[in-house]
This record gives sequence, C-alpha cells and structure tokens, in this order.
Amino acid sequence: MSEVIEELFAHSYDHLGALGSQWHFLSLANRRGTFCSKLIAVGFEKVGRPLFSDLDPSVITPGMLARSSEFSDVTGACVAELDAAHEAGLQVIAIDARREPRIEIELLRRIFRMIKAGVSYKTLPTNIASTPEVLGWLSVQDAKDSRMRKADETIANVLRYGGYVAFYKGISRKLLADARLLNSAVTTVPPDVSAPELLADLRSQLPSASAALNAKRDARQKFIALHKRTQFETFFVLAQLYLLMEEASLARVTSLNLLISTLAEPHQKPF
Repeated sequence: MSEVIEELFAHSYDHLGALGSQWHFLSLANRRGTFCSKLIAVGFEKVGRPLFSDLDPSVITPGMLARSSEFSDVTGACVAELDAAHEAGLQVIAIDARREPRIEIELLRRIFRMIKAGVSYKTLPTNIASTPEVLGWLSVQDAKDSRMRKADETIANVLRYGGYVAFYKGISRKLLADARLLNSAVTTVPPDVSAPELLADLRSQLPSASAALNAKRDARQKFIALHKRTQFETFFVLAQLYLLMEEASLARVTSLNLLISTLAEPHQKPF
C-alpha cells in the first residue's frame, strides 16, 4: 500500500474522476488521475486483494468503502489531537501547503542543471542556484551583448526541448480535456435526473477553478508588463506558456459554469 501512495505522491486530485465514480452518465470515470476512494481501491488491488472484484477502482465511491465488510472504524484508536509542542511536526505534515508539487520542483532542478551545463561559467554568475534565479538574472541583461544573446538562445532551447514547455503544455492539455468532458456531459444529462449532490460537487469546484484562472491571468499580465520590451527569445517562450495556461483555465471555468447552469435549470421535456 505504501508503494502505491509513494507512486501517486504529489499527483493532483482528480475532481472530475470523483464525479464520474458517482454519476456514470457523465462518462468521466476510467481517467488517469486519482481520488480518495479510487486510491484505496487501487492499493488493495495491487496487493492482490481487490475490494470489489467485479468493479474498476475508478467507480468505487467513499460510500461503497464505508459499507464494505472489509473495513472497521478504528478512528478512536488511531487519531490523537496534537498540542502546540507538535507545531513543527504539523508543518512537515502539511504537504498540501507547499507552493509547488514534487514533480515540478524536480523539473525545475533538472532544467537548471541543463542550463548551467549549456551556459558558459564565465557568463552565468556563480551565485545563481535555481531556474527562477536564471530567469531573473537574464531579465536585467543587455540583449545587445553577444554573450547574453548566446545565453538566451541556450536557455530558450533548454526550456523548449528539456521538458519545461512539454510539462506545462501537458497541464494545459489536461485542463482542456476536462473542459471537453464537461461540455460533452452537458448533452448527456438524462432529462429526469435529480442531481443536488452533483450540483454541490460542481459548485464546490468552481471557486478554486476561478481562483486558478484569476491567478494565471494576473501572472500573465504582470509578466507581460515586466518583459514587454525584452528582446530575449526566452521570455517569448514563457509568454506563450502563460497564455496557454490562462486559456486552458478559462475553458475549464466556462465548462463548469455551463454544466452547473444546465443541471440547475429544469429540463425541458420534448413535445
């Protein structure tokens, strides 16, 4: 079980997959992401003891786990309230409070190593120790300096072909795929469905999706304002990524709103 948890560590929560496990007509199950009950079901399946042998983990709901005879409630024996002396431990436990997930941190470290290997040690200052610091350093350099143009070319190529651009394009593709699934779900809602729980789930996703969109929009606008006069190719590459991420977030928010409004309004029966 611990191997399954480590394998999926820092993967984002699949909200749409969780919805699909309960509302099959949305066709959102069998996705690559994970959610709480699916994670548990996958873990038991991998150790050779599937909880529901005739069902895929992607359709297992928390309610099904609660009703399963395989489990018993041991909350009283396992949960203890931590006092102020454990504050340092709480900070370590609070993984979700980190600014960046592990995968992104590892990517930035790898990109930095590639940049450091490609840019002359005579050009890149020795006190630069991360990818964000490289970008900050480049932003204040003179684009007319031939050494800086060469460094810019190297950095831009590392971002393009070293996995940086592909990583963020992958995130954008996932958001766009989610948006397409939500759009298709609008046309498959049964006329007689009563879905207050589904509406509540969708509405609970909207604030975080809207906040993510606003954050990406603000970040892009600040980036453009800061680098609008730069002639370095690196910042053109980054500007395109900012725009792509914002457009993908907008598509998801728009699709969520469309599905919410469709479910909230009484369905019209055909004549």
